Amino acid sequence: MADEAAGRDGATRPTLPGLAPGRPRAILLAPDARLLQRCEPAGVLNAPAIREIVADLLASLPPRQGPGIAAPQIGRMYRIFVMAPHLAKGTPVVFIDPEILWRSDETDTRIEHCLSRPDKSCHVTRPVSIRLGWYDLYGRYHAELLEGPRARAAQHLADHLDGRLISET
Repeated sequence: MADEAAGRDGATRPTLPGLAPGRPRAILLAPDARLLQRCEPAGVLNAPAIREIVADLLASLPPRQGPGIAAPQIGRMYRIFVMAPHLAKGTPVVFIDPEILWRSDETDTRIEHCLSRPDKSCHVTRPVSIRLGWYDLYGRYHAELLEGPRARAAQHLADHLDGRLISET
């Protein structure tokens, strides 16, 4: 289970064991041009820099809002995102240099919301299942079949790493 820390607004934010608390960062809003840039691989960073970005992502994640948060949403242009605890069995999951390895042919259209587009909701069609490969905070590689809401969340957050917002998917 994730630990929690109180944010500036008094709401609790998820933390991970052994990770120093981060600083809440402002969420970039469209039409900020940085949101439309493809991010650099996080593997070029050293471990302390990656841990700092992850800690800041956790500190910036609004409680119970959205599927998670991606590094470019706080102005850090690296391929990292965190899936929110409510989609990840109570503990936030860190995805470093994620890559979608496979997409199902079956798709589903749902309304999506985005922290960077709070004024806009869009119908988005996505595969219902994906196989995602990524590195965790400790440098271990994972590959997992994600389905349903977790697959949708991972695709939404991965879009941010490629400079795509929900209105453009």
